[in-house]
This record gives sequence, C-alpha cells and structure tokens, in this order.
Amino acid sequence: MTVEALAFIFGCLLIFAAISGRDITVRELTIPALPPIPRALCGLLGGLLMAVGFGVIQPRQTGGTDKAHTPWGRAREEPQAGYCPPPPSAILPAASGVELRDRLGDNQEFERIDVYLSGRGVGTLCVDRARPISTLVLPLSEKAERYRLSGSEMTRHPAGDESRTVTGEGMLDLRKPARYAIRAGGSTNSVERVRLEPY
Repeated sequence: MTVEALAFIFGCLLIFAAISGRDITVRELTIPALPPIPRALCGLLGGLLMAVGFGVIQPRQTGGTDKAHTPWGRAREEPQAGYCPPPPSAILPAASGVELRDRLGDNQEFERIDVYLSGRGVGTLCVDRARPISTLVLPLSEKAERYRLSGSEMTRHPAGDESRTVTGEGMLDLRKPARYAIRAGGSTNSVERVRLEPY
C-alpha cells in the first residue's frame, strides 16, 4: 500500500473523528470524544492528509528514489534515463549546416547520444519507439573540430534487456554543409563504439 493511500485512509478517519465528536470504538480500540479545539485540529490534519492522498500535496522524497506521483496518489515508475522527451509539436525548417542523424536500430528500445565539439556540449540525439529518427544541425564554422559522442542505449533480446554505454570520437569538418549518420563501429559487453559517417 502506498504512502498516499495510507495518508488518505488516516485522513478520512481524522475527518470522521472531527465531525462525529463522540466516542469511536473499533473492536477493542476506543477513541474518546474530543473537545472542540482538538476536533478542529483533527479536521485540519485530516484534510491535509486527504490532500496528500489525492496528490494535491506531494510528500518530499528522499534517498534518490525514481518514483513519481500521479494526481490520485498512485505511484508510477518514471521512464528510465535515456528515454526521449516527447517529439516537438511543430517541425522547424532545417538550418543550413552540418546535419547529424541517428536512427533507432532493430532491437533498440532507445539510444541517447550527447554531442561535444572541442569539449563543449552542442546538443543531443535521442531516438526511441516514438521518435525513431533524430537530427541535430550544427552551424558552419571556419575549421574542422574534434567531436566526442557519449551516451547510452538499451536493446531488447529474448534473453532480456541490455544497457550499454555509447561512445565515439573523431574529427568533423564544419566548413561546408554535409550530412553524417551515427554508425556502429564495434562493441564489447558494456560499450558500443560509434562513429560519424557521411550519408
């Protein structure tokens, strides 16, 4: 039973005690009648606990838990790190520059790759089932720059899911418009090597 459900039930009991004003007996447990001030406090506390139960007020979480709360208080799992945000509602026209593209693989559930040029972050390529292709357009520059790709992916197999780190590096010519795709370059148990290839 979740914290929200317990808060809601206890809040209902406190509201009932505040409204009834008489002895409450449940099996062998007896709650005596309350004077007016404690009854008002019970009503206030019961209302707050019911608000927590409905999700209007959310208890502070500690310990780095990855649970989130729905409006009705039931806990749900957040998507794992790496799932892409919802696709944009409007498609923006492509800018002139160097385009990087990533495509979801056959067994991939998601892939998220952060792109760095000369050590500075310039964007993220993120693909999942909802958005199987992702592009990033880099502005033209006067020179070639060293790129680094860093991220993660999850693939589905009959034996179970597999998460791997994605990494790659090389030189990227930014002097003229071009298109590059992320291509696999070999993998080990926990690391997928990738590179940029013209397409």
